[in-house]
Amino acid sequence: MIDAILTNTVLPAISQEFLHCMMEGKPVERVHVSVQDGEFGYGFE
Repeated sequence: MIDAILTNTVLPAISQEFLHCMMEGKPVERVHVSVQDGEFGYGFE
């Protein structure tokens, strides 16, 4: 179950933001993952 959550939810969202940052030339040094109201939240620095 954990693998399915990571593969189908967390990794696609993080990958999309990484690609977006790479296209804009912005480095990503840190990713914060949180859960609020049963939904994942992501913060990128």
